[in-house]
Amino acid sequence: MSVRRPLIRNICIMLAVFIAVVGLTSAVGLVNTRPFAEQVTAGNALDKLKSTVQQGGIVEFSAAEVNTLIGLWLAASKRELEPSKINIQLGENDLTISSFILFKERINLILTAQGQLFIQEGDLVFLPEAFKLGNILLPQSLVLSRLANYPGLAVKSGKIIISKEYLPFSIKAIGINQGRMIIEFRGEQVK
Repeated sequence: MSVRRPLIRNICIMLAVFIAVVGLTSAVGLVNTRPFAEQVTAGNALDKLKSTVQQGGIVEFSAAEVNTLIGLWLAASKRELEPSKINIQLGENDLTISSFILFKERINLILTAQGQLFIQEGDLVFLPEAFKLGNILLPQSLVLSRLANYPGLAVKSGKIIISKEYLPFSIKAIGINQGRMIIEFRGEQVK
């Protein structure tokens, strides 16, 4: 199947987005958010993040702020994926990550991953509930088996795990509550 490589790459990029939310303290400037998001300045979102990382404590982000931080991280890291091709939607207690992929250079498809996000023994864990390509539900076993061999990720008991060694800061807790991403930091020096 020729969809596998872009599919795996985009899933991995989407998971890396979670690292981006907590590691974007060096980027500056404004990002044009997508039309569906409220206007958020990148500087405000970064200041909020940096302050909480340094002092420790809890910070809350709206979906617009998360998407703005993702855009900054993608721009700063010079990823091939355009910020407008990733969208995070925050639900009551879970999140949906959408990514637009180009198949056969002509067909745009939307890959979505829905699930819960939390910290377990210092590691960032995504517990997927569903993966879809367009409107087609993908078997979790297929997606998880492809992700199991990707560097930096581990798949155990149906969970996608990013080791704490790959996280730029110590995160005490992370979760979604009523459309807000809530992150608790331990407190540390930001470079």
